Amino acid sequence: MVKIKSIYPFNLSFHTLWVYAFILLISFGATEVIAEGTKELMPKPTDHGVVQIFDRSRLFMTYDAPKENRLNIHICKAGEIIYFGFNQPDEDVYFRLKSPDGTVVMGPTLLPASGAGFIASYNQAVTGPVQLSPGGYNALSYTSLVDGDYYIEFNPVSPTTITDSKRYFDLFDITVADGNTAKPGRLWSYTWDINTTNADYSFNGKMYVLSTDSIVTSIDFNGIQPYGATISANSKGCTNTGMAINDRTSRVGNVTYPEYKIFLNDPDPACYPTGTFGNFLQKPFISGCDPDNRCINISVDKPGNIEVVLDINGQDGYQANTTDRILSASVTKGQNCIKWDTRDGKGNIVPPGTPVEIEISYGNGITHLPLYDVEHHKNGYIVELVRPIGPKPQLFWDDSQLKAGIAIDGLANLTGCSDADGCHQWIDRGTDDCRQECPETINTWWYARMVKENVEYLVSLPKVDAETRNKPGEINDTLVCVNVPNFRLSGSFTNASGAQWIGGNGVFNASRAGLSPSYIPTEEERKSGLVKLYLKSDGQAKCPSATDSILIRFKKLPEAEAGDSLVLCETTKVINLNGIVKNATGSIWSGGNGSFGDKNKITTTYTPSAAELKSNSFFVKTCFCKRSSMS
Repeated sequence: MVKIKSIYPFNLSFHTLWVYAFILLISFGATEVIAEGTKELMPKPTDHGVVQIFDRSRLFMTYDAPKENRLNIHICKAGEIIYFGFNQPDEDVYFRLKSPDGTVVMGPTLLPASGAGFIASYNQAVTGPVQLSPGGYNALSYTSLVDGDYYIEFNPVSPTTITDSKRYFDLFDITVADGNTAKPGRLWSYTWDINTTNADYSFNGKMYVLSTDSIVTSIDFNGIQPYGATISANSKGCTNTGMAINDRTSRVGNVTYPEYKIFLNDPDPACYPTGTFGNFLQKPFISGCDPDNRCINISVDKPGNIEVVLDINGQDGYQANTTDRILSASVTKGQNCIKWDTRDGKGNIVPPGTPVEIEISYGNGITHLPLYDVEHHKNGYIVELVRPIGPKPQLFWDDSQLKAGIAIDGLANLTGCSDADGCHQWIDRGTDDCRQECPETINTWWYARMVKENVEYLVSLPKVDAETRNKPGEINDTLVCVNVPNFRLSGSFTNASGAQWIGGNGVFNASRAGLSPSYIPTEEERKSGLVKLYLKSDGQAKCPSATDSILIRFKKLPEAEAGDSLVLCETTKVINLNGIVKNATGSIWSGGNGSFGDKNKITTTYTPSAAELKSNSFFVKTCFCKRSSMS
């Protein structure tokens, strides 16, 4: 047991203590508070929540700790300054600061017990460095040479030899500044290690989780009583096996893993830009002719998580341990198939046409908070969406496998809790109050945003249309000139994951898989007068593919022959014209200075002018311009 030297006046009377706290709060209001550390973990001087090293040999911010356990200080641009200070009561802990590449740039040095780098009081800790804020502590500092994540490490007793011995840090602050301007939202870890120093004390700190899709939510721990605990968050839950419903379930034992960065303030948007929410690209539908292998087809515009509630038992909403069922899976951008074996929650086949309410929820910014060995959480978590802007997230949990303790607001909530005062409450779990099958990892999860679609239970067979420019019911035959360079196709499909063009010996540009490629016919196809192309949907288990065709006919170019050249006498008054026209419905004679009998008839007469009869030659022609010379 490490002896802890208190820095708070707990020997004062209750009345005096609150007067002291009130005076401190007034003094805080007179000064811009810019600190990052104790300020966020203990919002009031009567709160509890210190960082620690080597509790049960855990490696948070210790020498050579894995990256999951580092305390990181993010630098957005070289030249920013790291200010820091501590109050460590044992006075035997060394520190060293490392650059992003792992080079020691400061230390190892014994943490000071006075002077620069020592924080003497709570008021100084929450006010921040005196270099930035009057009334603060005199900070140690380091001016960064590169951008990236610097990290600070600690070790008891020796500046070099790792010593596994538990230590608390009563007060701490690490503030990044650009010139004289503090930049909150730079201090983060994948795994924080917190201690309230007494099992009866509560933790009222607040943290900010940055998901991998750049969505930020905040967690108000709201009086949780963990004594000592690590805090990490991820996208799956206690485990990451690919079985979403099992992964998220609370269980006995220490089963968790860190994935998301956790900050003490909203991550600086200048370094961590805000992400966006996704949406459905089309209405979901069910397909597949094999009852054991149907698809609930989901199309979305960014990765996220899908939860399908099959409400089968006739009661509104999901009821556990009934015929109702929940399917859960991660999805990627584009088309996704959520596998369903057509069975209800009791394992029975659900025939198509059965009245089933199907609600599909698509969420972004999913965050799981699995905490190990937490005795009491009488008030529950308060979670808010920080950015992008949106409504308050609902909280979910499934503690159905736990036997210890009392679940104040239910052993499981799979429909969502939105109580403004806190969600997921329990007592008498964890090591200290363990009576059976404990301590536990207790998981809570939420989506930063969730959009929903309702789907009918109809098994939709695939359909394709090889020519969308025609009206419904019209034949897809198309007539084009034989010399057309290419023909733009226009197909579509529904209730399928994709389609491709088949048939033809020409070139599909860009590919056969597109719905609207350009088709370049071969010379043989042009000469033959036609080519038939097919649009075929991608195959699905035990379902026939849908196929539609388009017949492209090539119209030959018109040909016109005015006739052979004629030798005429000067006394000739009228000439008989006998032209030939192919692949055209009509013709017109033109040219010359004389007059035509009927220029719109292929067989007609021409009366030359006097000038033409005296000239050596003159020309007349058909409308398609194949001339015949006359002399």
